[in-house]
Amino acid sequence: MEQKVILAALEEVKLHGLRFTMADVTRRLRMSKSSLYKLVPSKDRLIEEMQSYIMDTFNAEAVQIQDASAPLVTKVQRFVRAYLDMMQPLTTSGYFEDLQLLYPDEYTRWQDFYKAKVQDVIGLLQKGVETGLFRPVSLPVVQHCLYVSAMALADPAFLARYDLTYQQAVETLEDVLFHGLISSNVKY
Repeated sequence: MEQKVILAALEEVKLHGLRFTMADVTRRLRMSKSSLYKLVPSKDRLIEEMQSYIMDTFNAEAVQIQDASAPLVTKVQRFVRAYLDMMQPLTTSGYFEDLQLLYPDEYTRWQDFYKAKVQDVIGLLQKGVETGLFRPVSLPVVQHCLYVSAMALADPAFLARYDLTYQQAVETLEDVLFHGLISSNVKY
């Protein structure tokens, strides 16, 4: 499938979530429906291809981060930032709710992908514990906290209620994860 179709569909997702129509995509691409259906046989297939595109793009970035010679803390921060970049356009459109409701198999595939990416971060944190960079903590608890927190922070209602962007919410999570809650001015 041509990348331009996937990118056009992703733009429609920002506006309509996964409730966009193939007609929306054809208008964006300025092509006929028959031309679009020659490239992609169905909306279901387009959703599958979009998911693969998002995952493949993130995986390519993750490989670069893992292979970089940067300090471990920088790698963890870059990994979180890459994840933020991937998630940001999807968080405000109801994408995950639509995916779960309308495309449950793709939602399951997304959950499996996400859990694997969290496991990659845990692997980096484990290296930090082993080298003394991070203090020993229960990494399964950290893993679960990351998973639940990131999904909760992607909730558009939560973000709207507190007038936050997804980026601001994730930066706060990252700050608490790396620097804790206690002010550096407090001596205890």
